[in-house]
Amino acid sequence: MKYNININQEKLSKLEGKATVVDGAVLDYIYYLCSSPNEEIEKMRFVGNDKLKYTWLDYGWMLKQMPLLKGRTRASLVTVLKRLEDWKFIKTCLIENQRKYITLLPKIEDLFSNLNRPIKKSKRLQDKSHLENLTNNNNNKDNKDKKVESPVTTIFNYWYERVKEYTKTEPMMDFGKDGVKVKQVVKVMGIDKVKEVIDWYLESDKVEKFGFNLSIALSNDSCNRWNQDNEAFKR
Repeated sequence: MKYNININQEKLSKLEGKATVVDGAVLDYIYYLCSSPNEEIEKMRFVGNDKLKYTWLDYGWMLKQMPLLKGRTRASLVTVLKRLEDWKFIKTCLIENQRKYITLLPKIEDLFSNLNRPIKKSKRLQDKSHLENLTNNNNNKDNKDKKVESPVTTIFNYWYERVKEYTKTEPMMDFGKDGVKVKQVVKVMGIDKVKEVIDWYLESDKVEKFGFNLSIALSNDSCNRWNQDNEAFKR
C-alpha cells in the first residue's frame, strides 16, 4: 500500500476550481506510478504517436493501494482524472479494451518542485567533500577491496561537474531524495542515457523555471521531452 502523500498543498489549493484531498492523493499516486522503475510496471507502458510514454492506470489496484480512496468507485475516479486532465497535469488515452493510460505533463512538476528543491545545508545536504566520501563508501559488499564507483555516484559526479560548468560555483545536492531518483532512472535508462537527459535539461527552458535541481532534471516529464527531441532529431 502507499501510505504517504507528498505534494505541494499550497499550489494545489490555488487551482481554479476546488481541488480536494482525493485529487491530491490521486495526483501523488499517478506521479509515483509514472515515475516508477519497477519492471512489472514497465511492462504496462507504451510510447504513443506523440512520443510520450504512457502507463496503464489500473483503477482496481489503485483503490486497493490508497487507503484515502476507501469507499470510492471507479466511476468517481474517472471524474477526478477528468479534473486533473483539465488542469493540464496529465494526458490520458484509452486503448486495449478501454484501458486507461496516463502520461505526466510538465505542469505537474509545479506540485512537486518545492519538495524536490535543494534544502538548507544539513546532515542530508552535503558538499563536494561528502561526494568524495560517498564514492568510497558506496562499493558493493562483495567488492570491498575494489574501488568501484557506483552508478549513482557516477551520475552525481557528472551532475556536479556539468552544473559547475554553468554556474562557476559548487552546486548543492540532496543525497537522500536525489539519490533515490537517480537510482530509479539509471535502472530504467542506463548511465549513458541519463547523462544525455541531464545535458538536455541544462539546455532546456525547464532549468530557467526550476533551477539546477537533479530530481527535476530526471523527472518523468524531462525524460519524455528528451525522448521526443531525440526522436525528432533522428528523422
